[in-house]
Amino acid sequence: MCGVYCPSPQFTRFILLALLFRIGASFSLAAGHSESRDALPHLPRVRSSSDGTGNSSGEANRHRRLHIAAVITWATLSSSSMYTPRVHHCAVVYDGKLLVIAGQGQGGQLLNDVWYSDDGMSWEKFTSSYYVLKFSPRMGLGCVGWNSKWLAVIGGQQINGVSNEVWFSVSGQDWLPLSPNFTARAFFGTTEFEGRMWVIGGTNGSLSGTWPFVGPFLNDVLVSSDGGSSWTVATPRANFSPRAAMAVTVRGQALWMVGGRGTQSYSDVWYTYDGVYWVYATSSAAFAPRACVGLAAFDGMLIVLGGQNSTGGALQDSWSSFDGATWQSGGPPPAPIFGTVMAVFEEKLLTTGGSTGAGLLTVAYSLQARLTCGDVSFSCPTGYVANSASTICRSSNCTISDCCT
Repeated sequence: MCGVYCPSPQFTRFILLALLFRIGASFSLAAGHSESRDALPHLPRVRSSSDGTGNSSGEANRHRRLHIAAVITWATLSSSSMYTPRVHHCAVVYDGKLLVIAGQGQGGQLLNDVWYSDDGMSWEKFTSSYYVLKFSPRMGLGCVGWNSKWLAVIGGQQINGVSNEVWFSVSGQDWLPLSPNFTARAFFGTTEFEGRMWVIGGTNGSLSGTWPFVGPFLNDVLVSSDGGSSWTVATPRANFSPRAAMAVTVRGQALWMVGGRGTQSYSDVWYTYDGVYWVYATSSAAFAPRACVGLAAFDGMLIVLGGQNSTGGALQDSWSSFDGATWQSGGPPPAPIFGTVMAVFEEKLLTTGGSTGAGLLTVAYSLQARLTCGDVSFSCPTGYVANSASTICRSSNCTISDCCT
């Protein structure tokens, strides 16, 4: 007997079921919005499209992925005003210009010159106007444009050993030294990421520029928040094996690393969101192990070009991937190539420098990439038909209209 109000058993069951439903929905929503940072970047998803009758193309098609394939070819660019041939240099886009800095030139000569171009075709050489100070000739160096404030040249192999120097320039013409506090190294990875400079791995052994590289090899990660004046150790031992001559680039919110050479040559692909914790996208990519490899992020893809195989031979291939795990073979470059540095400039992906193994390149290559939409798990809306396989989708964010007419 209830004193005031006694709900019926049916009403009580209704209330309990309603509460359970709300709790289950909350968990479902929370799970639906959670995302592991270790998850690989996804291929682009199809956006909703009308079928011409005012109706959407259907829930089944709205959330299915398009099968995106890259068709890659390479064009040769030649110019009467190219920089002098080189390998193991660095290249960076800064202040609206593409710069090529230092490296190893003809006959093994180490360089410390700086060249710039407004279009990637015609080049001019900077000459110092005020200061007699300048970084010494070197190869296997890094260069970074820091927050559009200045350029930095970092480390590298000099004539008398491996450098731990950092030099900076506001214009690329005149240079002054900073006072870094990191271990001397060469053939490391370097880039700007999340507004800071990063130095990754490398070797601090004495190098001759010939195969194979010598250790000791490093797998630490250093970071600078003040343009290279001071450095902290993000991690003394990253997840990847110690190595040098790998390639790094930034794509989206992640820093990526491909290949390199340590106790062996590698074909693994790694990425990180914070520079500390590294996750491999694949421990063995479809391409052969390689060092001195070209790497760039372009049109939503990771592009790998050439490199040196496990015996030091120059490779003549290219590969593309949207997620770093699955790689598709592209058209080969006109000649074998290693030690090139690729840069995205004026909406083009260009190579700078490099060697064929038989000599230094005197030309540059330009990526001619297009993306095609295929019909795998996706079908066109009612009233539309699939385009041919040659349909070009300039961006990796393909929509239904890119694949259906």
